[in-house]
Amino acid sequence: MSDDTAVGRMRWTSRPTAATAEWQMRDARRWLQLALAAVWLLDGVLQFQPRFR
Repeated sequence: MSDDTAVGRMRWTSRPTAATAEWQMRDARRWLQLALAAVWLLDGVLQFQPRFR
């Protein structure tokens, strides 16, 4: 019996699937959201800077 027809075996492929591409797109979108949130928080902190002097 070959690995291709064995029940319960997974074949690892190097080709990206549609699910992999969607996951990578979501991951990139999450990193962009986190970067924008960090910039937004830094902007808020810098706006309060003159009040602490």
